[in-house]
Amino acid sequence: KEGAVKLEKHIPSFAEMRLFSKALGPQLLFSMLKNVCYLMLQSVATQFSTATCAAHQALWSVWAVLSFCPTPLEQAAQVFLPSYLVTAQEEEENAKRSTPPVFSKAREFSKTLGGLSAGAGALLAAMAAVSTLFPGALASDPSL
Repeated sequence: KEGAVKLEKHIPSFAEMRLFSKALGPQLLFSMLKNVCYLMLQSVATQFSTATCAAHQALWSVWAVLSFCPTPLEQAAQVFLPSYLVTAQEEEENAKRSTPPVFSKAREFSKTLGGLSAGAGALLAAMAAVSTLFPGALASDPSL
């Protein structure tokens, strides 16, 4: 068919695997550390009394949902930032050759992403704080 994508079997070369592992390493480390933090929080909560642990679980459910809201920003950084950094390296090489450097997309993207992340963090923190003001919405047991 015209316009159809043809799939071919391909065994990746060492260079391709090295490039893939460069991108995979930080993501794997970040995900593992994030999950270890979740595990530690839940482990500490099990040391509390039953009612306190139940109250923690109610608030944990809100926090767990809110913690996945910034994932699109994380994915945007993983997709766009590497290509912008390569552009920045090329600009640096151009500067060494006395040619005027081109506008750095990496710096601008980092500023934009930082601003969006700070705004999202503040909004999500406010939502989490507001959820503690209405404990009846999280659990029907008044002792929690």
